[in-house]
Amino acid sequence: MVRSARRVLIAIASEQVIPDETLLTFTSEVEEILNNRPIVAPRSDVREKLALSPNMLLPLEENTRIPSHCSYAEKFTRKWKHKWMKEYLPTLPVRRKWLLKTRNLKEFDVVLVVSDGVQRKMFSLGIVTSCEVGSDGIVRTGSAKTATGTIRRDIRRLCLLEGDE
Repeated sequence: MVRSARRVLIAIASEQVIPDETLLTFTSEVEEILNNRPIVAPRSDVREKLALSPNMLLPLEENTRIPSHCSYAEKFTRKWKHKWMKEYLPTLPVRRKWLLKTRNLKEFDVVLVVSDGVQRKMFSLGIVTSCEVGSDGIVRTGSAKTATGTIRRDIRRLCLLEGDE
């Protein structure tokens, strides 16, 4: 995670000189984005806070944001987030096909539910509720409970988050 974030930062920062104050603001924004990523999912009701994130554990006020007058840092942050989403999210549904054996999805795994016509950053988080195994013993389809309901998807449309592997 940190490696991919650093790689994106180097890619976009190598083009320009960034003042110290702007870099500090930018890193605070990136820190917030990364710390909002879920680390653990609840086992009960999905409609509640779906997953525990590092920001929930930090002793800060809710919704502390950088003042809006830092427009350059905000622009830089948006650029970083866009590039990070393009580079990081596609690495989640790793397809190893027949080359490597990977573990099957199982109940209570936290997944990103891929939906057609929805931007990657808008994929919903879900908790796997059931899996259907094929004749070869490999999970082929699964159902995931999201904040909006239960969704049944092909296994290729349920991306296991890396912390649950």
